[in-house]
Amino acid sequence: ETEGAAATPVTERAWEVTLDVRARKFVVDETGVQADMPMDDWVQVGVFPAADAGVDTNAPVYLEMHRLRSGRQTITLTVPARPGRAGLGPNHLLIDLDMDDNIDGVKVGG
Repeated sequence: ETEGAAATPVTERAWEVTLDVRARKFVVDETGVQADMPMDDWVQVGVFPAADAGVDTNAPVYLEMHRLRSGRQTITLTVPARPGRAGLGPNHLLIDLDMDDNIDGVKVGG
């Protein structure tokens, strides 16, 4: 889950993006009971440009794998265009019961 995303301009062509995320992994047995498992997995992190950045807003300006562990964590990265949306698993490579909480709008400051 992406709990929040913020960005500040670093230079004319670079933005620092900070993502607050919460990672969780669990299994469901044959009776439907969920059990949490420790997570230590590679997950895609994507950043998509803002509409005013002058590029296709569906083409990521950043798409890389990051190692995530269970719980809350912060990811900081630099992108070459003003970000509009950012988050985890934009291509849904992992099974996820709530895909709507993966990507969040980026709050721009600075």
